[in-house]
Amino acid sequence: MAINFTWEEWAAHISNHKILAVDDEDIKLGHVMGIAWANGFGCDFARSASEAWGKLLSGKTKYELMVTDNSMPKQNVGADGYDYSSADGLDLLEAKARESGNEGLQLIRRIRQNPALRGLEIVIYTGSDVRQQAEALGAQYIQRELYVLNEILRERSELYKAAAQNPTKIQKE
Repeated sequence: MAINFTWEEWAAHISNHKILAVDDEDIKLGHVMGIAWANGFGCDFARSASEAWGKLLSGKTKYELMVTDNSMPKQNVGADGYDYSSADGLDLLEAKARESGNEGLQLIRRIRQNPALRGLEIVIYTGSDVRQQAEALGAQYIQRELYVLNEILRERSELYKAAAQNPTKIQKE
């Protein structure tokens, strides 16, 4: 099913609906960002849980959804060169999480503890089998299946488009 946006609708949609993609591997960030853009979402990225936490706390951007990996041992320094390892004490939490390779789950726990962020919709997109832990934290789990992520974002995009056309009849589920 094609999404039939005009250029104007697409530009308005993408500026109002942003996703935060979190992964320490550029190729996987590229996959998530490409799927987001193809479905009409703006996409920001972070290469570590610390960088993502810093972006979420800054409040500069309101994200509709966060798509995160679970195991991210490669990066502490963000794309902007800032060392996010000391962002609000997350460095200690990440150090503990790295012992078990669960930086993504630790980030989700931290988000759920923050009243301003706890309502953020989260998809954990990982090769690790952490379905039970992710679902217990209210996150949707996908085991590196791009077509499933595409379907989730396509459905969300269609919902937003329908809501924009008739805001009184459509409600976010």
